[in-house]
Amino acid sequence: MGYLSFGEEDSSLKCEPSKMALLERSCHNVVRQCTINLEANVSEAQFSLVEQELIASLCSFLTCDHYNDDLFAEEGTVSEVATVRC
Repeated sequence: MGYLSFGEEDSSLKCEPSKMALLERSCHNVVRQCTINLEANVSEAQFSLVEQELIASLCSFLTCDHYNDDLFAEEGTVSEVATVRC
């Protein structure tokens, strides 16, 4: 997608807030799509809690505040598990 520049070491790279916001919204949509069937099997409160926790865990780092974090730099981290399966 070109939103994040993995592997580049130039710390002068600028984060584009509009692109990160789009990426974060897309993440929220993926979480909602993956949890849609859960809604029929649990209470509204339980569903809301699960959805909020997933969004916080998966989408909260998709901001310019975290753009240069080393989330994807080390072996065994998120970059190796970036496939989403519902």
